[in-house]
Amino acid sequence: MAKTRNDSIDVAKGLGIILVVIGHVMSPVMSGNSILEWLYSVIYTFHMPLFFFVSGYVAKKLVTKPVAKTELIKQRLLRLMVPYCVWAVIYLPMKIIMAEHVRFSDEYKWYSFFLGNNPDGQLWFLYVLFVISIFMIFFVTSKNISALTILFMIGSILAPLIPFSIGFTSITLTFSLYQVGFFFLGTLTAVKFDYNKVTTNITAFIISAVVLVSYSVVLWIRKEEVWFLQAMVALCAIYVCLFVSALIAKTKVKAPFIYLGKKSMEIYLLHGPLLVIGRILLPVIIHNTYVYLLVLSLISIVISLVISFVINKIKIARLLLFGSK
Repeated sequence: MAKTRNDSIDVAKGLGIILVVIGHVMSPVMSGNSILEWLYSVIYTFHMPLFFFVSGYVAKKLVTKPVAKTELIKQRLLRLMVPYCVWAVIYLPMKIIMAEHVRFSDEYKWYSFFLGNNPDGQLWFLYVLFVISIFMIFFVTSKNISALTILFMIGSILAPLIPFSIGFTSITLTFSLYQVGFFFLGTLTAVKFDYNKVTTNITAFIISAVVLVSYSVVLWIRKEEVWFLQAMVALCAIYVCLFVSALIAKTKVKAPFIYLGKKSMEIYLLHGPLLVIGRILLPVIIHNTYVYLLVLSLISIVISLVISFVINKIKIARLLLFGSK
């Protein structure tokens, strides 16, 4: 039987990668702009939890274990840690030569690479995803996943209490632990529930949307996050995204979102270096911050797709850069 994909999940990944790129484009130029600082805070409340939820959902096999544990580990090493290492080598010269244009320009400590602090700082995602995956392979089963999900969601709620100084600029214990509960929740959904029924409840959508909008207003007024509400708001925002994705997946406009979703990992890996180049070239010709954000976000996504098309034609390049056979 041919393997089927859930279009709604791909749409959610498509929406998610758009938010990721916008957030990365925004971070170096938002200082002093209250609107952008507020929008950045709203996006960062949930865009990575969304990706961890979706990653957990599609990682169901880590719990059901259809193949040997050693094979699962090999698959995760190839998919996550090979690109983590290869892109570090590619990005490091850019971090040194173009330091003022990279997102994390602090002095790089070589040993921190083994603790998730990649020269391309945004690749902390791959490292954390790998650590969670290994834990799941060895310790999580369909019998204990419910209890562990509750435990790790409590951890996500309490994670902001951990001092943010524990870790490095691009990866901290606070932010990393915050994501784990959402990954487990995604896997629990895949193992125990009917995804299509769970994500199409109109009452849950309305409540989630009200919570998200209300928290966004609080952020605008307070100018800072409310730590004990972050995980709850992230859950509500994730639900809003999944509900909207389910609606889009039933329409004729779903195709571009599905395509972006299927290419989301490749865009994630490629857009970082492209943004460094864009930060050098675009300010020379674009002086309006909002136009700059729109243009650089669009260009980085489009060029990433073009480059990924070429890379996928070359087996060794696809293997090293994307972790795909």
